[in-house]
Amino acid sequence: AHPADPSPSPTTSSEPSTSPTSDCYEYNLKELLPFLEEYADKEFYMVEVLYYNDRAGDYPYTELLNKEVFPSIGAQVVANGTILTQKDFTVVKYPNGTVFRQSILENQKVQDAMALYRRSSVYECHGWATTLVPKALVPPGLTASPMDDIPFPPPPGTPMTLFFHAISFLEFADYSDYTQFVPKEERQTTGREAVAKFDELATPLKSDVNGMRAVAWLDVQVTALGHEQMQQIRIE
Repeated sequence: AHPADPSPSPTTSSEPSTSPTSDCYEYNLKELLPFLEEYADKEFYMVEVLYYNDRAGDYPYTELLNKEVFPSIGAQVVANGTILTQKDFTVVKYPNGTVFRQSILENQKVQDAMALYRRSSVYECHGWATTLVPKALVPPGLTASPMDDIPFPPPPGTPMTLFFHAISFLEFADYSDYTQFVPKEERQTTGREAVAKFDELATPLKSDVNGMRAVAWLDVQVTALGHEQMQQIRIE
């Protein structure tokens, strides 16, 4: 995966093709439109995950967005990459909900191109309209300046790798499989609290030993495509 690289490389797979669903080219307007109205003058981030059958129809659509639409409205590809060869994720920062509605939803050229390539190339889609997690809630080690000397650097020539986490928190933390490892007095009540505790314990290893940094931690506001109800997206 590569930060701010708007042109994913084609890959091949022996997985069988699957017919696309309408979720791939129809936004969940019942949820999305009220969000866009609320964020009419506020920036947000659209995260999409696409499952590909065939990438042949991908490039005209992405070129339309990257060379024509995004520059004209001030949108920016923050990160994108390939997950397990047949899935792509993309994170796009939009200046506000108004320009997304006008330049994406109400732009017939964009809608026609999106429908064409997703019908021919994509069989499953997920998307979330998100906002940045407040910096105070992101472990400081993950927002520090990049390290000059990583203790255990990757071999020369190793491509940059991003970790894409799509998180849905349990209402109550479940320690049933880990009772012998986590003393009762250290167990958290909610899923969010348990993940926050994990972040506290894991960050020194991630940031100080492996040199990891947060590209973006994002709170999901609405599900824009598909039906996967996530609550947070993290890219590190």
